[in-house]
Amino acid sequence: MAKGQIWSAWADGRGDSSLWSTTGTEDSSPAIAPDGSLAFVRVGGGQDGIYIWRFSGTPTFVAAASEPAWSPDGSRLVYIRQARLYIKGLNAGDPEQLLGTSGLTARDPAFAADGRIVFTGVAPGAQESRIWVVDPRDGALQQVDTGAGAGVQDNAPAWQTMRKTKVDRVGGADRIDTAVDASRLGYDTPGAGGVGQNGGRVAKAVVLSRSDTFADALAGSALAGHLGGPLLLTGTKSLDGRTAAEIRRVLPAGGTVYLLGDTGALSSAVASQAAGLGYTVKRLAGPDRFATATVIAEAITPTPDKILVATGMNFPDALAAGAAAASTPGAVVLLSDDRVLPTSTAQYLAAHVNVNTQLFGIGDQGAAALRTRYAANRVRSAAGADRFATAADVARTFFTGGDAPHVVGLATGYNWPDALAGGALVGANAGPLLLSDNAAIPGPEAEYARTEAGAIGEVVVNGDVGVVPPNAAATLANMVGASAFWDYFDNRGAPALP
Repeated sequence: MAKGQIWSAWADGRGDSSLWSTTGTEDSSPAIAPDGSLAFVRVGGGQDGIYIWRFSGTPTFVAAASEPAWSPDGSRLVYIRQARLYIKGLNAGDPEQLLGTSGLTARDPAFAADGRIVFTGVAPGAQESRIWVVDPRDGALQQVDTGAGAGVQDNAPAWQTMRKTKVDRVGGADRIDTAVDASRLGYDTPGAGGVGQNGGRVAKAVVLSRSDTFADALAGSALAGHLGGPLLLTGTKSLDGRTAAEIRRVLPAGGTVYLLGDTGALSSAVASQAAGLGYTVKRLAGPDRFATATVIAEAITPTPDKILVATGMNFPDALAAGAAAASTPGAVVLLSDDRVLPTSTAQYLAAHVNVNTQLFGIGDQGAAALRTRYAANRVRSAAGADRFATAADVARTFFTGGDAPHVVGLATGYNWPDALAGGALVGANAGPLLLSDNAAIPGPEAEYARTEAGAIGEVVVNGDVGVVPPNAAATLANMVGASAFWDYFDNRGAPALP
């Protein structure tokens, strides 16, 4: 719409145009029927109300009313007249008032796929607006937001078609197996011409980390997500056979395997064995975990737009940051020494931060460390009272609104290996990593999941049932979909994820 007229535009931005030209009228509230017919509200020109335009010619007057909405089959219109709800068949006679003797005043009507109508209504004598559903076939009327408190005004409801949520668990006998299972879910076996044999995505690289400690790996999930490949684990002295087999399966010949940490983390033998599989090997390492994170950041991009800083002395905040950075173009993860910026981190910031760089403190320690160098209003904090609340705040910061995720990851909040590989997987699919408190989904994460439920269609559970209990997976699945209206899978292969 523009200047009181209704316009149409191509979704790809090729241009727009006015549907018709009139003077002395104001057109608004367009509603499109399945066959392309357009209902709208016109004011001026001698007869105010709802009109219908069918592709060409002059719009036809329908009713002195407002807020038109089409039925799913396009045969009927529902609309508001004098704060009452009416429905009219386009080939029938007089409209029917739907709310009978209820006395409800109505606005914001919308049809469901099953023919019911949701609307905002105010009951006689009430001050608050509530959400109601009416079935035009029998007049059955129901308030659906019964938990709304006094003073709360509910408005503009919309239907969402139910679809089954998918719950994928990736979990093996140990952390190395689980990382392999995550890789199999995320990446197809390459076929001819670099296309996945089953139509799934093909890995462009592999990131390899030691399996016994998290120090050098904390920024690794961000790297894996940006490179478009899995994060796998191995022992420090030799390349685990399961990991070697997965590298051969997932990575086309001549690809690159990135090793995180120096030879004390992954030995020269590991590098030689990876090279012996026919791949280029690149080691990303510094003298400590903080410097290694800056080397990883340089490998992601020389010109970061967003820098996320989390403590390197524990794993939860950095792993939540890794999934967020993996999903965000131009984002990298750096590490603080709790509330202090180590020399290597400070030097990286001095060399890379400009007036346009966005700084994020992930967790209280990361935010406090950044604020030792930058003004408080320069640093955006994504932090909560504990690791679970911080994971929720990271999700809210990076995955909401137009960036709401289709996929969310779930890993235990009490150990790092499954969350490391899982963060790389979910980050590559533009989703956040949430943390379970044993069998529970803590309140801040539950609130986030319910808020973004309309977008979420896939939950990836990282770790077997001894790590993330079935109740935790089921609880999260019920939050993002209808209760028990989801399908569960164990260790599926690509192309299961979108």
